Amino acid sequence: MGRRNKTRTILAGLTVLAAFLSLQCGDNDESPLLTPPTSGVIEGVITGTLDWGIAPPYPETVVYALQNYNPSCVGPETSVHITGTYNDWSEDAWLETEGMIEAFPCFWTQELIDVQSDDAFAWKFVTNASWGGSFAQCGDCDIDEDTRRGEVTSGNEDDIKIPIDEDGDYWFLLNTSIDPGFFQIALPSEVPWDTVGVDSSRFTIENLTAGIYTVVIEVPGEEDTYPVRFVRNVRVSAESGTDLETIDVIATGFIRGSVAFADSPSPTPSVDITVFATGTSTVADTLSLTTGETSYMFEDLIDGVYDLLFESDGYVSSLLPGVEFIAGEETNVATVTLERSGGLAGSYTFDVAPDPVPAVTFEVREAGDSVVIASGIADSATATFLVEGLNPGQYDVLVSARTFQDVVVEGVTVFAGQTTPIGEVTLAGVPCESEFSAIQVLGEFNDWNLPGVPSMIQVESCVWVDTMVIGHGCYLMKFVTDGGFDSPADYGTCTGEDNTCSVALSGDICSITGFGTALGKLNFTESGTYEFRLDEGKLTYSITKID
Repeated sequence: MGRRNKTRTILAGLTVLAAFLSLQCGDNDESPLLTPPTSGVIEGVITGTLDWGIAPPYPETVVYALQNYNPSCVGPETSVHITGTYNDWSEDAWLETEGMIEAFPCFWTQELIDVQSDDAFAWKFVTNASWGGSFAQCGDCDIDEDTRRGEVTSGNEDDIKIPIDEDGDYWFLLNTSIDPGFFQIALPSEVPWDTVGVDSSRFTIENLTAGIYTVVIEVPGEEDTYPVRFVRNVRVSAESGTDLETIDVIATGFIRGSVAFADSPSPTPSVDITVFATGTSTVADTLSLTTGETSYMFEDLIDGVYDLLFESDGYVSSLLPGVEFIAGEETNVATVTLERSGGLAGSYTFDVAPDPVPAVTFEVREAGDSVVIASGIADSATATFLVEGLNPGQYDVLVSARTFQDVVVEGVTVFAGQTTPIGEVTLAGVPCESEFSAIQVLGEFNDWNLPGVPSMIQVESCVWVDTMVIGHGCYLMKFVTDGGFDSPADYGTCTGEDNTCSVALSGDICSITGFGTALGKLNFTESGTYEFRLDEGKLTYSITKID
């Protein structure tokens, strides 16, 4: 935690680790990560010495060298399974086994036992239990069969094929933090990490091919004391090496500043200060100034660049961007002055009472601008909404609800210290007329038999009904339009295909195309005759057992 003086404990490691695990993918030249010395051009081998700040015995520490790895990544993959010739391309493991382990953000590992030699060992990295997002070999992907490494993309293209010339236990490594991704199949003697500690502080990582590496330093089980550290942009180009010299596992130093208020209140109100990795929403540290306090200090941050956010009730939040911090140095920043804020409030009604009642959302933009300043969900119990913490000025307010026409209230003036009422907004329903001549209920229960399944019956302009006998079980399904998959768009999932057999027999539905867009595994707990109902106007579906 941040402190207002120098008498503080070491920054909780879990806070720092969580911060870097949630950084978004993308290039970030000003990330809060240690940059290697300019003399550290590495060729083939990465070496260095760790300094824990204590005398031996040292805690056991693992040092990784990850090629083309961006620690600022959060990927969409919740699971990755290696599926290929070694297990006859079986899909069973997707639901029955954990699959690969995400050791770091977007870096996955798995040790496969007893992989047999094969002239054309083939596989894909299957993500989220679906072929659609599998990491596979693309037409432009670079594959090195001799070192069993190469590039992959998430487009579920060609099988990855690598000759395995020796039976044994292999590690499979997958880096999805870049595009294209990067993989490696490694024997235990080839893995890109080294373990040091006890009486040894020197690490050596060998067998590295040419490229850019990130060195990751982890003290397993002691992250509270030793936060995970990342050393970026380490270049490898040949078969010799250069020393990274000494790397401090814990850094020191501080960022110091003060807060003022434009209207000079007495006493000054409380202020919450949050430190973010620059350009992201990742929290590195926080502190709160109590009533009457105006000075703050943050210590023991990892080297890098940070954004500081200042928040106080009744005042406009202020962001101080690009504060550079270097371990061991004092960083003093200018006083941040907070201005009194304003707000706006309104209510809503529907021209025709909907059933079910949809959630109503709002977005606030500066007048004539498309950038959203604030957004939220209105209070359904009171049919009202309130936006606070706005700078004085003019705003446009967009009010929306599913299957209703948007309403924009333009030129709302907000004054400092006041809440501006915008009145009641009436939401009018969107007239509905189906664009389709046929809609079919297709799924695993009828083998996706497109030509063999008749259309649903159109009982109203946008309401379709069908009945069919369904056996007990869990099935993927979707509503297919105009006799062909995906063109035009079908009605399927709004949130992503769920294969856990927990999808409800009623809910929202969205117009969608492509792999992984079915409703997911619906759970039919009993065999019998079911009525399927699709309402295009309300974008809802329901499945009811009628016999």
